[in-house]
Amino acid sequence: MTPSAAPSSAQPPRWAAGLLLGTLAALLAALPAALRSPAPLVTWLLLAGSAALLTAPLGALLRASALPPRALLPALTAAALAGAPLALLGGLLKTATHHRPLGATTFALLG
Repeated sequence: MTPSAAPSSAQPPRWAAGLLLGTLAALLAALPAALRSPAPLVTWLLLAGSAALLTAPLGALLRASALPPRALLPALTAAALAGAPLALLGGLLKTATHHRPLGATTFALLG
């Protein structure tokens, strides 16, 4: 018996690319909030790290799945279309609500 040989092309598994893409998406998504903060570097690191806890495993799961990219298109389109109305609602609640917890609860229920 011969020992099993390593594959000739040492490519990383598909899910590894998903981890990388999810982490990069978290780093990019945290930039707008960090730029408005008084301590942008610390804020960026904290926000990117907490967002990567969700986006990196999700990216790995989507990348490793056998679904073709076209099957994911409706879900991604729906998420993108839901962003604009929720942003408008959040801005309206921020300016019109003096009680922040009530505004947050209203946003969570309507979102």
